[in-house]
Amino acid sequence: MIKILTNLIFLIILFISAKAFSQDEPWTLVGESEKYRVFLNKDSIKNVGESGTDFDIWLKLECITECNDGYKPLSYSIQNWILYCGKKEFMVPKSIDHYNDGEVSTFTMDTPTQILENSPGEKVYNHFCNKKDK
Repeated sequence: MIKILTNLIFLIILFISAKAFSQDEPWTLVGESEKYRVFLNKDSIKNVGESGTDFDIWLKLECITECNDGYKPLSYSIQNWILYCGKKEFMVPKSIDHYNDGEVSTFTMDTPTQILENSPGEKVYNHFCNKKDK
C-alpha cells in the first residue's frame, strides 16, 4: 500500500512539473547575444499600422552574464516593442526592468531606433521579421 501511495505521489509531482515546463509557455527562445537570452511572447504578437510589416510584440531579455543598464545590475527586462520589419527599426513603448536587488523600474523609448548588428534586437529581427516576410 505504501509503495502504491509513493508511486502515486511521484506521478502527481511528475505531472505538475511537466505542466510547469510545458510547451504551452508563451515565451519562445529567439536567440542569445553576448549578455542576453532573448524570448518572444508568441501570444502577444499584433500587426499594427498599414504596411503589414509592423508588429507590436513583448520580449523578455534575461541576463546571461552580469548586465548593467547604467543604473545597477539587471536581472531581466520585460519589454513591449513596436518592430518595424520593413525599416529594420524598433521602438520601446514600455520596459519593465527587474534588478538583482528586487527593485523594479519602467522606462519608455518613443523614438524609432535602428537595429544594430549582433544586438539582441537583431536576434529578434532575424527570428521574427524573416519568418513573417516569407
